[in-house]
Amino acid sequence: MSTFKIKGPIPTAEAQIETLADYFEVQALCSQNKEISIRDILEQLLKPSDEFDIDGIDDQEDKINSKLESVIEAIGRRIENSRGNYPFAIEMNGNIVAFKGFTLFSSYLYVYLLFATRLNMNEHKVFNNIDGTKLFEKLSALVAQSYFGDRSSSLVFGTAATGGFEAKVNNMCRVLNEGGSFVNHNLGDITENDDALDIIVWKHFEDKLANKLIGFGQCKTGTSYESYRRDLQPIDFCKKWIRTQFNQEPIRLFFIADVLERGKFWKRSLDAGIMFDRIRIMDFLPNNLDEDLKNHICSWSIDAVSFATNYN
Repeated sequence: MSTFKIKGPIPTAEAQIETLADYFEVQALCSQNKEISIRDILEQLLKPSDEFDIDGIDDQEDKINSKLESVIEAIGRRIENSRGNYPFAIEMNGNIVAFKGFTLFSSYLYVYLLFATRLNMNEHKVFNNIDGTKLFEKLSALVAQSYFGDRSSSLVFGTAATGGFEAKVNNMCRVLNEGGSFVNHNLGDITENDDALDIIVWKHFEDKLANKLIGFGQCKTGTSYESYRRDLQPIDFCKKWIRTQFNQEPIRLFFIADVLERGKFWKRSLDAGIMFDRIRIMDFLPNNLDEDLKNHICSWSIDAVSFATNYN
């Protein structure tokens, strides 16, 4: 599990590579000239507590070089897989990470996702009166719609949506033209706000009949998402809360602001469904986002960077 948090613990040299890559990005953003030396920081993270002999020095250099190579590879994947939306660059033969500046909206968005991962999103989720966790649900819905493609639609169902649970289920059934209406099959008290369902995406045929592609998605900022990856079970949600079962079971989608380690991707995605991590979100960034959402993401990101600038 990732341990690095802004205004919290810094990573050790043994941290996961994606965690180290995030740390270097944050360091670059918070530095005066917007760039940092990966090697210099690795030397500090790997600095031994005691004096050691020449063999120890050689071993230390090997560790630094190995970590440096792994971090550069991780950042290279971010550059390659984000469709030109990655706002950092590798310079000086791979030693320098430099922030290219807030030039495009994608720059603000990436910084938003980075800070929505590395801030404590229980204590530091609101900037300029904007709740970053609610932004993530709205963004994820539109990214899911972009992934589903032409003529698809999406709906925010989680905490960013207004209304009570019953009203939200009834609205879901209405827009999907499936499920009939809300029903409490359990007959007990209803305490749910969303029952782990944060977004819905679907693709109607012109006839608007049942039997269509539907996706149920869960959204998590921060780094504690792994314990939630099995919470959303679409067929169980439908059995509990809708009167008539869907013609086809919705597929599961799982959105995180973090970058999931390659070595965990296969296992975690089997548990969670189709996984949208930070880089996959950048990959399917919609061309036309709502202007209010864009403005809120930009404002949140600027204030979050200002908050973090003196975090050391």
